[in-house]
Amino acid sequence: MFKLDPARFSVAEPLLKRLAETHASIDAVTAGVLEGDIWVDDPRHPKVALLCEGGDGYYLAGDVDYRPSYAALKRTIPHTAYLIPDRVEWGEVLEEIWDNRFARLHHRKAFCHTGAPETASAQEMADGFELALVDRNLLDRSDLVDHERIADHLESWSSPDVFLQHAIGYCLIHNNTIVSHCLADSVVQDRCELGVGTEEAYRGLGIGSLVTRETVARCLERGIRRIGWHCHASNAGSMRVADAAGLVEATNYVAFSSTFPAENVGDLPAQECLDWAHHYEAASADISWYAFHAAGSFALAGDHERALVNLRRLVDSEWEGNAEWLETYWTFTALRDHPDLPEIVAAQARKLGNR
Repeated sequence: MFKLDPARFSVAEPLLKRLAETHASIDAVTAGVLEGDIWVDDPRHPKVALLCEGGDGYYLAGDVDYRPSYAALKRTIPHTAYLIPDRVEWGEVLEEIWDNRFARLHHRKAFCHTGAPETASAQEMADGFELALVDRNLLDRSDLVDHERIADHLESWSSPDVFLQHAIGYCLIHNNTIVSHCLADSVVQDRCELGVGTEEAYRGLGIGSLVTRETVARCLERGIRRIGWHCHASNAGSMRVADAAGLVEATNYVAFSSTFPAENVGDLPAQECLDWAHHYEAASADISWYAFHAAGSFALAGDHERALVNLRRLVDSEWEGNAEWLETYWTFTALRDHPDLPEIVAAQARKLGNR
C-alpha cells in the first residue's frame, strides 16, 4: 500500500465516499481538521483505500474482489485496528487482508439529528454541579481533577488551535472533577459527530443527556445541522442519550475487531459474554494480553473464579499494563470486592516496579 501525502488525499475520496456518508471523521481527515493517514493500492488509479483517523480506528473501502491488494493490506492494517469496512463482504476475506485471526464482527448504529432539542436548564442540575463550555478557559484551569479527560481529545486534532477553533462541547463538573462531557469528535463545515462520556459513579443521573443536549443546541447555534452519533448496537444507554438529544437512528453498519463489543455492564447477555470469554481465553494462548479481555468477559458472565484465573495468568505473563486497570476497568466491576483481587493487583504493581 502507498501512503498518500495529505496534499493528495483527494485521490482516495471517490473510494471513501460511501463510508463518508455515515462517518464525518473521514471528511475531517481529508480536510485536514483531524490527524490521519490514507493508503491506497495504486497512487494514480486506486482500487482500494485504507484510512486511519488516529489511534485504532481504520476505514477500508474499495473493490473487495481485487486480490492483488490483499498482501499489502495485511502488511498495513495493525493487529489492534478497529476496522470499519464499506461493505460487509470484506469479512469474507479478513484472514487474507489482516493478521488478526481473533477479530469478530461487531454490529453498530449511527444516529443523526433531525430537529432542535430543548436545551438543558439550570434547574435540571443538582446543587454542586457546574456546566462548563469546553474552551480555552476550561483547558487553562489547573484546579480540575481528571483534566486530561478533555485534554486527551486534542491529540486527534491537527493542533490545539484547530481544536479550539472548531471544537464544540460541554462538561459537567462536580467537586472539581469532570464527571461528564460531550464533545464534537469531528467538525467539517456544517457537519460534526459527537461523543459522550460519564464517570461510572455518576451514570443513571441524566447528566450525560444534559451535556449532550447543550452541545447539540450549541452546534445548531453555530450553523452545524448534520450532527452524527455512533455506538455499539448493544449500548442501550448511549441510544437513550441520543434520543433525548433529538437524534434518531439513521443506519446500521458493521465493524471488525478483537475488542469486546460493549461498553457497560449488562449491555450483552451472560451467555454472549461467556462465548467471548472462551474466545479470548483461547486467543491468550498465542497473545498473552488477551487474558485481560478473557478475565473481563468471564466476570461479566458471572464466572468470577475463571476471571481470576485469567487475571493471574495475565500478571504472570509479560503484560505491562497498569496495575490499577485490574481494579478500575469496567468489565471487572463484579470483582472489585473479591478478597483475592488486591493481591493480584499488588503482584502486577511489584512486577512493573522491578523493571
